[in-house]
Amino acid sequence: MLESLAGIVGMNSLGAVVFSAFLIGLTGALMPGPVLTTTIAHSAQRGAITGPAITLGHAVPEVLLLIAVSLGLAPVFGMPWFKMLVGMAGGATLVWMGAGMILSVGKLSLSPLTEGVSDGSAGGSRVSLKRIVFDGAVTSVTNPYWTIWWATAGLEFLRRSHQTGALGIPFFFVGHISADLVWYALVAAAVAQGRRFMSDKVYRTIVVVCAVAIAGFGVFFLWDGLKMVWGG
Repeated sequence: MLESLAGIVGMNSLGAVVFSAFLIGLTGALMPGPVLTTTIAHSAQRGAITGPAITLGHAVPEVLLLIAVSLGLAPVFGMPWFKMLVGMAGGATLVWMGAGMILSVGKLSLSPLTEGVSDGSAGGSRVSLKRIVFDGAVTSVTNPYWTIWWATAGLEFLRRSHQTGALGIPFFFVGHISADLVWYALVAAAVAQGRRFMSDKVYRTIVVVCAVAIAGFGVFFLWDGLKMVWGG
């Protein structure tokens, strides 16, 4: 059992890469922010299709980022100093994110976000799918936490994914974006149907589970980095 968990956290196989990427991606998607708010707002007019459209927009800058990283940093991934610095920075970021999620969980609620947009009949001009995709991209890249995450924790996950071979980074992206698709599709469907699929209690429980998981990843990455510093 412990060996299996170590394999998942250490991302020693493509299966572990996908699972880890999905879990971490879900952690980010669950937290309220501009992407979630935009999803709910557009779902009132366009319905369930809003979730996949928002996810597509969110995926565009991430694909461009992954291509840039793959082309420019892949040779550096195996260097000891890079492993140590990125691992520790990524680990510290994940621990900070996990702790912040746990501390804020009592204030989290889906109710204020869905008030007034639950019947899918909002008035005004019908927003186009192209606009929804565009908004998904803009709300992603303009979020400072998106930049911070990819510059630290995201980079460490990419480095570890790359260790599994040439398919590591593509598999990481599949797992990562699948989490966004599942969550935003669920939210869009809930708004379109005029009801929520989950209570605030269930929502908060999911956030806590993900927060503990992401903090666990962070501790593991920090420990790996410290072992390099100590020469272990």
